Amino acid sequence: MLKSLFGGPLLASQALGLRWQRGHLLSTLLFHRVPPERDPISPSELVLAEFERVLDQLCEHARVLPLTEALQRHRRGQLPRRAVAITFDDGYAEWLDVVAPALRRRRLPATFFVTTGHLDGGAMWHERINAAVAALPARGAQLPYGLSAFAELVTAQRRVELAQALQQYYKHVSLEERNDGIAALEAQAVRPLRAPRSFDAESVRELRRQGFEIGAHTVRHPILSAVPDAVAQEEIGRSKEELEAILREPVPLFAYPNGVPLQDFTQRHVEMVKACGFEGAVITGGGVAGRETDPYLLPRFSPWATPAGRELLPVARNAWQRPGAGDLQQGAARPRVLFVENGSGFGGAVVALQTLVEALPRDRFDYHVVTNLPVGDFHRSPGVSSHRVIGDELVDFRPLARWLQRGGTGPLARVLLFLLGRADDLVNHLPHMLRLWWAMQRIRPAVVHGNNEPGANRGALLVAWLMGVPYVQHLRGGSGLTRRSQGLMARPSMYIPVSRWLGDELLQAGVPAGRVRQIYDAVQLDTPPAAAGPAGIRDLRRELGIAPGAVVVAMVGMLLSWKGQALFLDAVARLPQPPAGGDGVVHLVVGGEPERGEPGALQALQAQLAALGLGERVRLVGQVDEIGHCMQQFDVVVSASMRPEPLGLVMLEAMAAGCVFVGPAWGAAPEVVVDGENGYLFEPGSADGLAAKLAQAIDAARTRPDLRAAARQAVRAWFAPEVCAFHTAGVHAALCGPDLHP
Repeated sequence: MLKSLFGGPLLASQALGLRWQRGHLLSTLLFHRVPPERDPISPSELVLAEFERVLDQLCEHARVLPLTEALQRHRRGQLPRRAVAITFDDGYAEWLDVVAPALRRRRLPATFFVTTGHLDGGAMWHERINAAVAALPARGAQLPYGLSAFAELVTAQRRVELAQALQQYYKHVSLEERNDGIAALEAQAVRPLRAPRSFDAESVRELRRQGFEIGAHTVRHPILSAVPDAVAQEEIGRSKEELEAILREPVPLFAYPNGVPLQDFTQRHVEMVKACGFEGAVITGGGVAGRETDPYLLPRFSPWATPAGRELLPVARNAWQRPGAGDLQQGAARPRVLFVENGSGFGGAVVALQTLVEALPRDRFDYHVVTNLPVGDFHRSPGVSSHRVIGDELVDFRPLARWLQRGGTGPLARVLLFLLGRADDLVNHLPHMLRLWWAMQRIRPAVVHGNNEPGANRGALLVAWLMGVPYVQHLRGGSGLTRRSQGLMARPSMYIPVSRWLGDELLQAGVPAGRVRQIYDAVQLDTPPAAAGPAGIRDLRRELGIAPGAVVVAMVGMLLSWKGQALFLDAVARLPQPPAGGDGVVHLVVGGEPERGEPGALQALQAQLAALGLGERVRLVGQVDEIGHCMQQFDVVVSASMRPEPLGLVMLEAMAAGCVFVGPAWGAAPEVVVDGENGYLFEPGSADGLAAKLAQAIDAARTRPDLRAAARQAVRAWFAPEVCAFHTAGVHAALCGPDLHP
């Protein structure tokens, strides 16, 4: 008795499957390709021998129904005990050669969900990746950004790992990026690509002639929640139309690509499926269908390889799993994403975060924001459910730290600075972390997303780690890697560097490529000035009395020494004095002192202006709100940073407005600016170099409309809010739950 209960073939159905044995419950199994032998590139796939053992156990211990019959019985509440349906997704030649014979020998029904886009002889996108990886050179392959660690493919295991990494990389990107990327891999093949055998329209008809059901699985297998609604509607409806034209009969069933509710599709896609005339649809994520299950959200799961005689163990375990569609069915809260911004005040990081949250998809996630200072207008964004300010500074120790640093760097000073740092942790950071923990307990986020460098966000990082919540580190500044910070850097589940220059720093520091997803920041495009707020946008030209035809050169940035305002003034002093009269050139320094900046920065600039005799040529404008909207009033915009910037928001906003941008040739600027084509780059730290480029930029502002147009186009292609939101939502989706299959 014990042997039959715990050790024999009835282990699953007797010991764990008691719930499954009841009536009115349906277990739906999901398979893909079933090769006759193990594929070296996909060793985890269920092969024919393992698949047949599952079928044998189902024949003995389950009641296998066609999915349409199971759906009808489900609606009537008449499902038999241990009801099972068998399904397959995508479209493979093995379905006819391997799977169908195995099913027919046992007289088992099944439903095949077909992706129609490759019925003309092409291959599924993940099959193309496998074939390309198998044919890549052993060394020197050019791979997508962040996967350069796989450039050496001298072992079979390394190729397996690369294929898996590429499939995860391309799953949540746009269809165009996916196709272009795979084509680039295929172009590097050093041996013939091993194309899969054709699965075409005649194959679909033959499966139907053999008595199997056919369902629709879109045309190109996109993640529905990651494409515009019009594309999703087209993918759903056209796949049904194409299959019905092939079969000359209705196709009543649909399978959502990837199929994880709230991550890969939402309720609006369910409504699209209904509107297209489907009678039911299947999802992924596990669980069984009961009387309360929506017929358009029938759960499925993929069995895994088990020892002989225990093939039903996964089926029984799955019977106790809560279906992933529960929240979608009940209209419960979407997965929550908590953004934490812990900066020094209002600046580019806050603007970038605000632009991002306004573009993120509101029906996939529920967004919350915590900031350490009252910055941003997050409460006005319809996509943000809550905005809390949790201060991180009860006592400002910075003046005392600066006083100690001025006293020297001897042993006593170092000890005192160390003790001061620990006092800062105890008095400021510990209370902030405890309040942050309390806020997270109330919000219960599925993902925590830090908006600044790890040191500033270490409280959010540690609280997320203690709560077991995935943590995303958006990196907009240097990582600040030190020996003591290595443990901190290992904590985030994913990094989002805003430039490749910054991503390279992470990769060189040993952060695994799979945890680095480079995403460029978003910039508002084509936003009308009226959208800036009830007070409108300042008319700086009229306010400052600037002639309509004058060229306005603006140095934009917070007044911090590393921003390079002093270098800008030195460069302006090297420019020839414009002739009296005429429209001329006006130079502006736009920006104020941040709340936690450097005392005396403004006075230092005023003194430099006087010393250089620039009082009539340069004006200190101060802080300007909604600076991105004011960019259209400038002709030339300058960045003179004294250290590399990962991705200057001023640069992007200026180029988006059609200004001529001038910046130092380091950091991320060379990724965006092509010198002389869409902007100008100068030698970092060189006043002479900046002066020379300023002269060219002033001339271009008058004579080079092509350069301005090229600047706009570069930003529009790479930095549109919908592009940033698309990729960021893909990161959140990947961390909220498992990516089950291609």
